[in-house]
Amino acid sequence: MSVIVLMMAMMCSGCCAGDILQKLGGLEQFSQFTSLLKSTEGLHLAHLDSFVTVFAPSNDAMEAFGGVKDDNLILNHMVESSISPNQLGERLTSMVRGHPTLWIRRHKRKIGSNIFINQARVLANYLLMSRTGKKQHLYLIDSVLEPLVPKERDAQDISYTRAEDLLSSNTDFSIGNFSIKTFTKRINLLGLETLPELNGFKKFTFFIPVDSAFKNLQVHLIDEEVVRAHIIPNYLLFTKPQKRRADSKPTLQYNSTRGSLSLKVMAKVSQKIVDGTTIPLAISETMVGNKQHQRGVVEARVVKGNIPVQNGIVHLIDKPLVIMSNTLAQMMDPGHKCKTRFQIFCSHLAKYPELMQKIKQTSQGTILVPTNEAFKEVSDREIDENILSLHFLDQTILTSDARIRHPEDASGMFGVHAKHLDYLDQPKVWFWKDDDKLLVEGGGVQAEVVDDVLASNGVIHSIDRVLGIPYENMLQKVSRDPNMETTFKLGQQGNFNNWVLTEDIQSTYLVPTDQAWEQARLDYPSAYEALTHGYSPYRVTHLLERHAQVGAKLSLDQLVLESVNGGGLEVTRGSPVVVRRTVENGEEVITVGVDGVM
Repeated sequence: MSVIVLMMAMMCSGCCAGDILQKLGGLEQFSQFTSLLKSTEGLHLAHLDSFVTVFAPSNDAMEAFGGVKDDNLILNHMVESSISPNQLGERLTSMVRGHPTLWIRRHKRKIGSNIFINQARVLANYLLMSRTGKKQHLYLIDSVLEPLVPKERDAQDISYTRAEDLLSSNTDFSIGNFSIKTFTKRINLLGLETLPELNGFKKFTFFIPVDSAFKNLQVHLIDEEVVRAHIIPNYLLFTKPQKRRADSKPTLQYNSTRGSLSLKVMAKVSQKIVDGTTIPLAISETMVGNKQHQRGVVEARVVKGNIPVQNGIVHLIDKPLVIMSNTLAQMMDPGHKCKTRFQIFCSHLAKYPELMQKIKQTSQGTILVPTNEAFKEVSDREIDENILSLHFLDQTILTSDARIRHPEDASGMFGVHAKHLDYLDQPKVWFWKDDDKLLVEGGGVQAEVVDDVLASNGVIHSIDRVLGIPYENMLQKVSRDPNMETTFKLGQQGNFNNWVLTEDIQSTYLVPTDQAWEQARLDYPSAYEALTHGYSPYRVTHLLERHAQVGAKLSLDQLVLESVNGGGLEVTRGSPVVVRRTVENGEEVITVGVDGVM
């Protein structure tokens, strides 16, 4: 707006020179909005001859606006009463169906008006009179007030839209070419959709990442603390007035922090100039970090800002705030981001560039990193690529993974193939819950997950054992494995478990799982009862001896070769056991049998 127009506006403020259309007709720099008022059919035409307040955007504002210019846009610039500057409170209600809020703010300025309607600065105001003698007010503004309206014009139940309504019915509102489904689903999964701040009537600033923000970032990085850090209570932070050194405000997360060492996040709306264009920004400042979120600053672009809702203002942003996660590969780089407690694993991994390259290429991965203490316990053993590969899975498996909490496998476990191993059978790594503990097994070794670290493309589970390097004797393994409980108890009846305990003799033991025993109970109830009730301990011993060979410890691959070339595994009692590898429905299946029965 030129100095001349501003001077004329200030000279004319307070005078009653015609009605609104007449006044706008003499202001060339507001001709586009004037033309829209006159050429568009709608309810606004009748209100222009009544008590009304109109906010008229400049031509520059109208040209910069890329949204729909229709009767809804006009009505969002009108209030159904005549309101002077002195009567402006904290909020007004526009005439668009659903009654969107117009937020009023006053800012100190050395020159000119200090009144803002949402993000629009008031350039001048006029007291006018309609043809029928009704008082009117006209405010000239420098930005378009875009309403939040439903996509369907005949949509119902859109009154007093709040942030929770925008999230829960995000596909029903016109928010440009953006979608916020991913963030909404994450909030629902975390059980935060009922946050009172989302559904109340106080004032908040909300930052909502759009779906494209998660193109290279996994949504599980959004936890409850991060969600709360996207809400600023008690402040309305619009993209205007533009401030280079805007003050950060405490987020909802900061306000709910307990203890001086807890995560604390502040946030603000700022701007920067890129190639002569002013870019609005949302910026978070993590003042105090924790193991998941480190201290620092995250800068996101506001891709669609100043969306008014009844409980504040919403900005759509191109990346989540707070999160500064590195990739799995960056976190495993011994010379870069590798954490101290992962140093030994990182140093071993650096010796195998092919495996490291696979980690770099993964879009969703899980790394099971033994602690330094776990490696020290097996310091006399070689850590080769096959051992390390057992610790890398090509999908993200979180502690909260539903596949672990509600496993489909009859064993009560969830298994994932370690596909990057050279082993022919691609063994599985198993996950299961034991009370509040997350346990994992791979290569015959059971470990407990003691910590988690999230990455942008996966998760790192810190475990207390090195997978693939046994640290238990056979009896310890059978006694502790949750899927071998029945076999262990049966072995207690006679002397069989004492034999298993013998460590100076190499042996191979084909252990029936609990599921196998359950099937035996269904197929042979009388025999099962006799075995489990201790009526014939010697029979239990004879039966278990049919599952064991003394004198050699054989891997699964060796068992298959023994069956192909030598007729099967010679066991302590009974006929040789044949182990075969087949493929069923694209899945590799290992079968074990005797006397031709598999």
